[in-house]
Amino acid sequence: MNVVQVPRRFVLSDWGGTETVLLETSKRLLALGHHTEIICPNALATCNA
Repeated sequence: MNVVQVPRRFVLSDWGGTETVLLETSKRLLALGHHTEIICPNALATCNA
């Protein structure tokens, strides 16, 4: 199964609950054999623009 997660942001400098849930969900989906992607406008941005 292909899974795409589309958060508003995924900002490394302002890491919080949303980013943690996306990362952990992706890890667990991968472990189950699914393909997962995180697509957002500020992927790994250094500031919260």
